[in-house]
Amino acid sequence: MPTAPGPPPDDLATLTVREREVLGLLAAGMDVHGIATHLGLSLRTAKQYRGQIIDKLRLHGEDDLRDYALRHLAVGGGTQAPPTTAVQLSLPFASIRPQGGKQKPV
Repeated sequence: MPTAPGPPPDDLATLTVREREVLGLLAAGMDVHGIATHLGLSLRTAKQYRGQIIDKLRLHGEDDLRDYALRHLAVGGGTQAPPTTAVQLSLPFASIRPQGGKQKPV
């Protein structure tokens, strides 16, 4: 059964780098709690990013968001966001965020 097409990939251009990073983590299967922990954000901030992405991409909730992320950002399919996260390289935890907040490669 064919599915209705989602927003065009050009809509990714409306997202900030951080929002694309969150979207990439969703495509990798992380939930909002895991995203908050991975990015060193509060749960509230991670949820706000998720909401902003839903609004900007004109989606209808979390299910649509996850479907969009899988369709457009999953490894080997669709349009890739700029390679700014380790998740897009299939290495979900390839960086460590020390107490000072700066990323240090592993």
